[in-house]
Amino acid sequence: MNKKIPILVQLMLVFSTILLITVSSISYFSIRNSSEVVLIKTSQYLQESVIQLKGKIDVNLLEFDKVSQTVAFHPVVQDFLLDIHKGDIPTHNRFEINNIIGEQSRFIKEDYIIHVIDSVGDDYFENNTLYLNQDLHELMKNRWFQKVNEYSGRMVWVAGDAWRDEEVLPSVIGARQINDLNHLESIGYLFTVFPIETLERLVGEVNFGASGKVQIVDKEGYVIYSEDKSQIGTQVEAGLMNEMLSHPNDMIDWEIDGEITYISHAQSEYAEWTFMVYVDIEEAFKDLKSIENNLLIIGLTGVITALVFTLFFSWSLSIPIRKLASRFKRIEQGAIEPYKGIMGNREVYMLYKSYNDMLQNLNQTVKDLSDKQISEKHAQLVALKAQFKPHFLYNTLNTIYWELINEGQYNTANMVLSLSDLLRYSIQPGSELVTIDEDLKHLNHFLDILKARYGEKLKVNIEINPESILSTYIMKLLLQPLVENAISHGLEPKRAPEWMINIQIYRIENLIYFIVEDNGIGMSEEDMKKYEEVQNLAEMNDQTIMHSGIGLSNLKYRIQLVYGKDFGLQLSNSELGGLKVEIKLPLKRDKS
Repeated sequence: MNKKIPILVQLMLVFSTILLITVSSISYFSIRNSSEVVLIKTSQYLQESVIQLKGKIDVNLLEFDKVSQTVAFHPVVQDFLLDIHKGDIPTHNRFEINNIIGEQSRFIKEDYIIHVIDSVGDDYFENNTLYLNQDLHELMKNRWFQKVNEYSGRMVWVAGDAWRDEEVLPSVIGARQINDLNHLESIGYLFTVFPIETLERLVGEVNFGASGKVQIVDKEGYVIYSEDKSQIGTQVEAGLMNEMLSHPNDMIDWEIDGEITYISHAQSEYAEWTFMVYVDIEEAFKDLKSIENNLLIIGLTGVITALVFTLFFSWSLSIPIRKLASRFKRIEQGAIEPYKGIMGNREVYMLYKSYNDMLQNLNQTVKDLSDKQISEKHAQLVALKAQFKPHFLYNTLNTIYWELINEGQYNTANMVLSLSDLLRYSIQPGSELVTIDEDLKHLNHFLDILKARYGEKLKVNIEINPESILSTYIMKLLLQPLVENAISHGLEPKRAPEWMINIQIYRIENLIYFIVEDNGIGMSEEDMKKYEEVQNLAEMNDQTIMHSGIGLSNLKYRIQLVYGKDFGLQLSNSELGGLKVEIKLPLKRDKS
């Protein structure tokens, strides 16, 4: 006969297995979720920091650019360089040019130099402590000089060397071509030069953590700034540049010297630089290590405590059963005696009472045990909560639609179908950007319902030029509020035999214009002034506009949320006699 496993061992094994599976599952999913949260938070923090750094440096570069433009377009500088270029005797002298450079340079409190070179190679600068130690012929040999000519007056920012007291300083050079303002002919070059320490100061103002290493590269991948000075002027891997271009807004991971490093990056459209921050994986997950250690300590403490309780519970549960098994075995040997000891719980009490009753009357005990085993559980009532979902509404409207079709009420059925499409378009989840064609289809559903109400009295004319703009993307629900506003506030208050609404959609360069005008009561100067006041209040407090009661204000608020403060809507009097609303939006070919 096979040896049976004691109940104490069985209970210990079962409870321990359940416990270990539960603790392991909780720990695994906790660490996994924590890893995702930590990585997302780290990515967001680094991305915000690198964007902040990009903004700081772009502001400084733009200040340098502005001063250099002032010098390049100064009438005296223009006349002087043009005389040199033509070979004429200059009407001005070198001293005047240097003075102009010096006066403009004082507008920026930075250690930098503006260096002008005419078409024959002579140079002019006012700061004697920092200077370029290369003539025009040597500067033209640099890899970036061709781009200066190609940009034809735009500033090109690159890494280079400057000199101070015979000492070579790693620097940033901004180079531009100086053109004759009248004939756009090149008459010289201007170089804005400042030491790399200026970038170091700006980088130091942004916190990237203990292991964050900043690197700035130009459009071709050449390093302009790095904490490791030996990397300046070198070129980063082409694969890394392609990876960053493929994921412009995401933190990427890249293998460097056999180790994974996270890289957060941002591109500057002005300087055409890429700002990169390298963070070691250990730094990114240092908080997660602490969480893992805490979870490990808590888990081990919980497991040990639970095992102690499991052992105690299993032992206390198995002892009475083992004693009872022992008594049953003794019955086989003829020792029939009832149990008179203490019984700790109800189940054990009932078990031993049944045992005692069995001893008194075996048949009755068998019957009692059978009766006890045939017990019915009370039924449990489960409360079901009906959850109203949008598809329920769509199905209901669809049912109504087919009932109306069956009854021959086609006009009413079409109104129900239009209403269903309106609701689906308005509340369906997804992107907030749709094509103009989609928004026009939504508007047509809205107009179908209005025409069912007003009949031939309502005339709507829609003009699109060119039709290719129908595939461009705009914010959802742009056109309906304009038409709804025209009817509610312009046409309905006016008793006229015919209501006119003209809608024009057209493109000019990279902008799309939407014009909605009507022949309603229009808007008085006082109402337009009130509208402007609402806009001014909204700029101070965004919540004000949401409770202003003016639908156009709410629409303008939505437009500026999506496209920025430079866009919105303008009101004017229409040639039709009512109100004219004009909206200007940027051209978007995709949903990005």
